[in-house]
Amino acid sequence: MEEYRGDSSGPTEEQILIRQLKRGEMGSYEIIFHRYYSLYFQFAKGMLKDEQAAEDILQNVFMKIWMKRERLNENQSIRNYIYVLTKREILNHFRLKYHSQVILTEEIRQFDMADKHKIQELDYHELRETVQQVIDCMPPRRRDIYCMSRLKSIPNKEIAQQLGISIRTVEKHLELALQTFRKQLGDFLFILVYLGFKF
Repeated sequence: MEEYRGDSSGPTEEQILIRQLKRGEMGSYEIIFHRYYSLYFQFAKGMLKDEQAAEDILQNVFMKIWMKRERLNENQSIRNYIYVLTKREILNHFRLKYHSQVILTEEIRQFDMADKHKIQELDYHELRETVQQVIDCMPPRRRDIYCMSRLKSIPNKEIAQQLGISIRTVEKHLELALQTFRKQLGDFLFILVYLGFKF
């Protein structure tokens, strides 16, 4: 096995583990499994509220990692890769359960704070920047209405009065804003709802 020397000019420990995993070395696979299984099991359990379903999902995730190990990119974070696989498995679970592509349910909204912090560590800032980019690309009037409603919590009636438009027009702009988020963010939308973003 390769040895990690801590030399900034050489490969990182994670890169060495991925190289070894790509060669089929079970020891490296077991290190990655024990390092990340618990974190993503708790994530999945918090999302699903179902321990058995979470176990099934993590088994599928790590089975896919082993079966597709030769395709791994040593320059990409294995932690983020496991997160993406886990997220996809959770989405598939919800889609089968609710027979819907739109995953905005109370079951997703109500998560434990401990699990929320785990997800925030993964990609909160990146997602927040993505949301801001979507907002910035909206037409000016729609952007103003969205920010007044969701960021400043101003009631629709008051927004209509301030802007000199009808309440229905305010509601229509908010509907169009949500459609934009769904189109631009796709599967990330339910993660953002979980993190407390208002849409």
